Amino acid sequence: MPLGLLAGIALIGLWVTQCSGPRATVVGPPVVRNPEREGEPYVVIATAYNSGPGHGQVSVLVRLRDQASGTAYQQSEVLTLEAGETAQIATEFPVPRAAYQPEIVLSYPPG
Repeated sequence: MPLGLLAGIALIGLWVTQCSGPRATVVGPPVVRNPEREGEPYVVIATAYNSGPGHGQVSVLVRLRDQASGTAYQQSEVLTLEAGETAQIATEFPVPRAAYQPEIVLSYPPG
């Protein structure tokens, strides 16, 4: 096999393992923490895990949906994850009292 071809394969392998970025997933279901007192926000709590070999920024879309009306509130943020890292996401929502369903979407590359 020509040396140039071997070098090319090695570079592709290196790129895939080192430059591919994170593969973030949500670990378990997100949880909604209800306000303890009037005027305090709801907090959506979730855990993100990077199972990939790369590191980088991940877009986090956190949605809180009112189960009765279907009204959805959402916020976006960016999370930086290293390879194998676990991070907690906690997003506050100053919304009216109701029964809410949380939703989290992670995406790479962020955008």
